[in-house]
Amino acid sequence: MPCEWMFELGTVCWIIYVIWFIIWGVLMILSAQWVKTGDPEKVHKGAVLGLIASILGGLNVISLIGAILAFTWKPPAPITQPPPPPPI
Repeated sequence: MPCEWMFELGTVCWIIYVIWFIIWGVLMILSAQWVKTGDPEKVHKGAVLGLIASILGGLNVISLIGAILAFTWKPPAPITQPPPPPPI
C-alpha cells in the first residue's frame, strides 16, 4: 500500500492523545487530593493545578467547577469554648 505511513502516523497520534489525557487526569486527581486536605495553602495550590489540568485536559467541566469552588473556599472559623460558669 502506498499510504502505510498514514496508518502508522494515526496510531502514533492516538497514543500521544491517550498519554496526554492520562497525564492530565492524574494531575486532576492529585489536585483533588490537595483540595481535600483542608490546609489553606494546599487548597489554593490544588485549585490552581485543577484549573490548569481541567483546561489543558480537555475542558473537563466537573474539574473546572471543583477548581472554582476551591478558589472561593474559606477555612472555617475556629470554634471557641464558652468560659466556664463562675463558682457558687
